[in-house]
Amino acid sequence: KNFKNGSTPEFYDDDYSLLMLGSDSPHAQYDEDLAELKLYSLLKACGEPSKDHIQSLKRSAKSAMALLKYLVLDYAEMKDGAIIQPSVDSSGQAELNGFAHALCTCTVSHLKTMNLELH
Repeated sequence: KNFKNGSTPEFYDDDYSLLMLGSDSPHAQYDEDLAELKLYSLLKACGEPSKDHIQSLKRSAKSAMALLKYLVLDYAEMKDGAIIQPSVDSSGQAELNGFAHALCTCTVSHLKTMNLELH
């Protein structure tokens, strides 16, 4: 429905961490409905090791990394076909979008699941 009228879907704060961290998200751990589920994370998809080749990633890791790049760097909210400009903070810098903020708040152990050394 939102895409038909040129608007992006609405994301809530817990959506960002659920996407980035899956079951490791604080929201997933404390929500009774989600605690029983095994939720796959985008960060893990970026670093999923290949079962056929040592020190290589699955081919899908490239697509996951491209999606992560888009969400963090290029995603812009839209309303009625027009881009909603990000807010500017007190230093004059544009605020990070929710996906970029979620990535920046990940711990080192979460970021290690991306196997960045193999990209």
